[in-house]
Amino acid sequence: MSREALIGAAFAAVLALAALWWGWSTTRVHAAMKGIEDGVALQPEEAQDLSFRIEVSPSGRLDEAKFEFDEHDVLSKATIRGDVIQWKPGPLDEGEHHLRLTVPRPILPDATLDWTFTVDGTPPTILAPPNVPARGMRDPVKIDGNVEGAEQVLVNGQPLDLNGDGEFHLEYTRPPPGPIEIRAEDEAGNRRTALISVPIKYRPVRGVHVTAEAWDNPGLRQNILDLLGLGVINTVELDIKDEGGIVGHTTTVPLARTVGASPGYYDLKRQVDLLHEKGAWVVGRIVAFRDPKLADWAWANRQRDFVIQNTDGNRYGAYDGAFTSFGEAEVREYNIALAVEAVEAGVDDIMYDYVRRPEGDLSEMRIPGLEGTPEEGVVAFLEESHRELRRLGAFQGAAVFGVAATRPEQSGQNILDMAYHTDYIAPMLYPSHWNVGEYGISDPEMEPYEIVKRSLRDFRQGVFRTGRPLVPWIQHFSLDVVYTTEDVVAQVKAVADMGFTSWMMWDPVVTYDADALEQSTELVARR
Repeated sequence: MSREALIGAAFAAVLALAALWWGWSTTRVHAAMKGIEDGVALQPEEAQDLSFRIEVSPSGRLDEAKFEFDEHDVLSKATIRGDVIQWKPGPLDEGEHHLRLTVPRPILPDATLDWTFTVDGTPPTILAPPNVPARGMRDPVKIDGNVEGAEQVLVNGQPLDLNGDGEFHLEYTRPPPGPIEIRAEDEAGNRRTALISVPIKYRPVRGVHVTAEAWDNPGLRQNILDLLGLGVINTVELDIKDEGGIVGHTTTVPLARTVGASPGYYDLKRQVDLLHEKGAWVVGRIVAFRDPKLADWAWANRQRDFVIQNTDGNRYGAYDGAFTSFGEAEVREYNIALAVEAVEAGVDDIMYDYVRRPEGDLSEMRIPGLEGTPEEGVVAFLEESHRELRRLGAFQGAAVFGVAATRPEQSGQNILDMAYHTDYIAPMLYPSHWNVGEYGISDPEMEPYEIVKRSLRDFRQGVFRTGRPLVPWIQHFSLDVVYTTEDVVAQVKAVADMGFTSWMMWDPVVTYDADALEQSTELVARR
């Protein structure tokens, strides 16, 4: 090829490239969107103030553009300044939305630019039972369920695999101590949580409370053994730590010995073995946070955060400043250590009492170490203890105020949340402890049947979804009204009429009426 031909060919190539560049530059359309990303999912709150800003290049392309939202022309509602188009759609319905910008081009067809997004305020659906049938402490557990509309699913914080239909299958070698939490989240960030309770079979209990000092008294102890022999009770609740902070048995828990809490009335294991020989179920009562022994020692030994205080930094006045803080780890650990020691000595079941805050205005209290509300702090303690006791094969219950079913903030006792971390709830429904007019009853102490029945209905509703049983406390003592056998039995009749077969009786002087117990046993036997 001649030199002239080569030059001609090169010139032609340059012209061709120039033509291609001109064609590309005159037909290309680029749009930079600010406001959403294509394919994104938004919650309604996020979409409420949504605003689009689209910068188009090269310049001069918006004069004859079309701007559509969900197939409706919205160009007249938009603002166009130079090469920028801005528009705010206002409130949007849930569902998929489509934004389209059409820009004319020379030679080639119009350029079409699309963005799609979804407004989604509907959380995923979790289909799972709130509870499963009660089973034995060491029985396996299988649970089936379904999740729809979720991008991620966690079970107690761990990822859960779903099959193609959204089904899941959970298996445990034994019942977990707390609820199984299923948390599902969709692409828009909507979340739904479901709790599945796995209750443990709890035997019907017909029990009486006995103080450690009373059990150390041969006569009172024999009376309890005689009641067991008659078959009118099957359960003895024995104080492990009482309202005075006294640990009645000989304990090896270091803090109990340090604070001088243990007079060492008896060897706990020996006495539990005796009760088991008589066929008794043994419940260990631990007065958790009303603890004058620990509070006095802590205040005198620079451990003041063990104690609930007022806003001035002094001991909170209720119960002579004897309330210790469930927010402090060492206070919780002390109570759990006593529970573990009791279970290792053979106690079947731990019931926590005074597992609450003191009465009074919460704004006037300082609860050291507490994170969240008192209700959350109480539940955190029960959760911690439940793990330990379940590991040992023991049951855990909690005694709660009668008003806790409807007024949890007064005591820091949310019965639903507490039920998830116990094996039963024991409401204290003593007629003498209700205010005038409660449940529409002018004098509750004079109407033991009605006040127990009406208040127990709220407790049943409160813990229903957990499948946990109730073990109501019965008043076997007199205050303003002298209580007879008929008054004691009337309370048990209310319990039986509400469909329950368990109860515990409280007599501070531990002198129980065998006739009342026999009639009470016959009432629940008919259920």
